[in-house]
Amino acid sequence: MGYVFEIEDKTKRRIYLTYERYKHILRHLNQYDLEEVKNTLKNPLLILGYSFDYDVRHYYRYYKNRKSNIKYLRS
Repeated sequence: MGYVFEIEDKTKRRIYLTYERYKHILRHLNQYDLEEVKNTLKNPLLILGYSFDYDVRHYYRYYKNRKSNIKYLRS
């Protein structure tokens, strides 16, 4: 199975997006900018852990000029 992308985040963790997850995301979001997602993972304003799974992180970044009404992106 290939990846849409694989990068290293701000904390040096390897993050990847599979094609299967990418298709799932596209079904739920109208405005999805892959470059914004990559940038959010590399340069987040905030990283929060997930209380039920230590390995899961939520990355947040603010985009003032986003076309969407939602200016904060969570990756």
